[in-house]
Amino acid sequence: MSSTRQFSAILLSVVAAATLLLAIGLAYSNTLHAPFVFDDFGNIVDNEFIRSFLPADVEKSSNPYAIHLALIRPIGLLSLQANYAWGGLDPFGYHVFNVCVHMLNGLLAWAVTARALRSKALAPVFGRQAVAVAWAVAMVWALHPLQTQAVTYTVQRLESLMSLFYLATLFCWIRAADQRSLFWYVMAFATCALGMGTKEVMVTAPLVIFLYDGVFLARSWREALGRLPGLLALLIPAGVLLYQHEIVLPEVMQKFTTEGEDDPLVYLATQPHAVLHYLRLIVWPYPLVFDYDWTPTTGIRAVASYAAPLAILGVVTAGALIRRHPAGFAMAAFFIILSPSSSVIPLMHDYVVEHRAYLPSFPIVALLVLGSYRIAAHYISAQDGFRSFMLGTELAVLLLCLGSLTYLRNDDYGSKLSLWSDTARKAPGNPRTQYNLGNALSRAGRLQESESAYLKSIDQNPYFPDAHRELVGLYMKMGDTERAEAAGRTAVRLLPKEPELRFQHALNLARLGRNAEAESEYRTLLALSPKHVAALVNLGALLSQRGDLAGAEKAYRHALQVNPGDALARFNFAATLERKEDFSDAAAEYRRVATENPNDADARVGLARTLAQLGDMEKARAAIAEALRIDPGNAAAQAVNSILTGQ
Repeated sequence: MSSTRQFSAILLSVVAAATLLLAIGLAYSNTLHAPFVFDDFGNIVDNEFIRSFLPADVEKSSNPYAIHLALIRPIGLLSLQANYAWGGLDPFGYHVFNVCVHMLNGLLAWAVTARALRSKALAPVFGRQAVAVAWAVAMVWALHPLQTQAVTYTVQRLESLMSLFYLATLFCWIRAADQRSLFWYVMAFATCALGMGTKEVMVTAPLVIFLYDGVFLARSWREALGRLPGLLALLIPAGVLLYQHEIVLPEVMQKFTTEGEDDPLVYLATQPHAVLHYLRLIVWPYPLVFDYDWTPTTGIRAVASYAAPLAILGVVTAGALIRRHPAGFAMAAFFIILSPSSSVIPLMHDYVVEHRAYLPSFPIVALLVLGSYRIAAHYISAQDGFRSFMLGTELAVLLLCLGSLTYLRNDDYGSKLSLWSDTARKAPGNPRTQYNLGNALSRAGRLQESESAYLKSIDQNPYFPDAHRELVGLYMKMGDTERAEAAGRTAVRLLPKEPELRFQHALNLARLGRNAEAESEYRTLLALSPKHVAALVNLGALLSQRGDLAGAEKAYRHALQVNPGDALARFNFAATLERKEDFSDAAAEYRRVATENPNDADARVGLARTLAQLGDMEKARAAIAEALRIDPGNAAAQAVNSILTGQ
């Protein structure tokens, strides 16, 4: 009989686990082909480090996202490298990985909650219902719409993957404490180290585990303190993380501008409101916003109005912890896990970001589900299985609602246009959102609407260079050169130290035939950014056009010093040398362009001309024959060939 019961229990567990995985799969089934968006480009699409498993040469990288991943989050980088090796830049594989991580987190949430409910602290309350109630907690948490940003927004796998290692570390520690097993202690250390290599929030894990130990495992806080040395060992990887974060990373990142970072005190003052917002979204997940238009909290009265409720919650939490009450652990875990991102570290103006609530929401969801279960169990009669039927029905309705909301929210990620349109409706005052909406509308061919979005972005923040740049580009796409020049002039006036805006303005001036003004802009730009190769090449072209061959040669030489591999700079340099009748050097430069770019017919035409001037007719004819083989319709090649062959 006992073996039959054991088999039945195992079968029920397998069915329950399969149901959990199936529910998550259905809720996220419409995300697998969602495109990369926003920070996905810096971290994935433009990240040269994901293309190989070889160690990253961070010193040479010009991508701050890639550097941060390589130095601080190498496990997260490794996961991206694995995805790239499997499917390149096809988003499908990345989304499959993210959903699988979320599934594993659902299973771990179930296991950890079940262990807590079967502990001495809660076993008398939940008894034989512990596994079923824990499953309900995991289902509610996994299907909650608030989790979508950490799962569907591709690069935010760093949050969900870190949470996987966080929950795994907690689970391993529970097993180690139960069994006094060295194996499980080693596993706890390994998963903790992996988590710290994924995202910095993992440093809070030892403290949360200590509180869990004190509330659910130990008979007293004194007993929990006895296991503190083992917990402190989990912090050993944090030493490496701290060194990388505080010593290595700042040194490498100093070449990037840090303008626009928030004041840490303003960020801290805003976080009480942010934390209360996360709590509200856990209870009522609407509206969910991809990129918030969040106003920083300033003024003592405003800060106090949000800090006071948190202070009260903090006092209640501390009191519950002293009495080793499970609710105290849940609230403390919520605050502790959030603390790295909701304290004094300003994170790129992002006062509120929903993916930060991914793991912190778990203990709060558990608290709400367990509390609701206890209240319902108290008021609903247990006669003839009526209580089980009612609770099961209520849970099914809740899960159906949560799963449907999650599926609908994931629909917003189906395209860049749908995502930014939804965000603009919910956060209309965010210039970054209007800018990204403008990009999406432009790609969709809705140019007038795109212009409106860019203008809104500039109106909300006149000093946002990207919006100015895209607006100028949009006018050029529309064929309105005059408006493009006017917009560029405004952009340069507002942001005189932005090289790309000045470069774009110079291009437009040249297109309008205002070469003297364009030349002046290029020279101003090069005073700001002497190694701007494109500006050097374009300046050389303008100088060559007005007959200043010496000036053009100087500009091209400078460009090639900065980037010897720039084919256009070398070709123009060769053409300038040819015009100066320095045929020997011109031939050498043309030959180098042709060697480095085998399909460049024009380089071979130039080579043929200069070789002919040097009297080497045989090689000149060979060069022009090769040019015609590459591009039979090349008019310049045909003309030179006629001269060389006497036709």
